[in-house]
Parts: sequence; C-alpha cells; structure tokens
Amino acid sequence: MLSRVYGQFLAFLFYRWEVMMQESAILGILGIYTLGFYIDTTSQLIRRRLKISVQFSSYST
Repeated sequence: MLSRVYGQFLAFLFYRWEVMMQESAILGILGIYTLGFYIDTTSQLIRRRLKISVQFSSYST
C-alpha cells in the first residue's frame, strides 16, 4: 500500500513545488521580495558585469 501512495504523494509534491516557484517568480518580477525578485536582480547584475567586462576588453585591444 505504501508503494502506491508514495508515487502519488511524490507527484503531488513536485506539482506543488512547481506552482510555488512560478508564483514566487511572478511576485518577484512585480518587486515583492521572493525568489523571483532575487533571480531578476541577479540576472540584471550579471548583464551589467558582462557589459562592463566587454567594454574593458575592447579598450585593451
């Protein structure tokens, strides 16, 4: 009996995890401090650093 319930329970946990990640990403894009907010700000920071490194590399050549 446990093996039957285990698969369904695991599927439910993965489904809820996916829903929570989507909700937090949407709220983060709106500026509320959740996982999505941190993902958005980190991606902006990475883009800025890449832009700065490309500018410095073009000056050195």
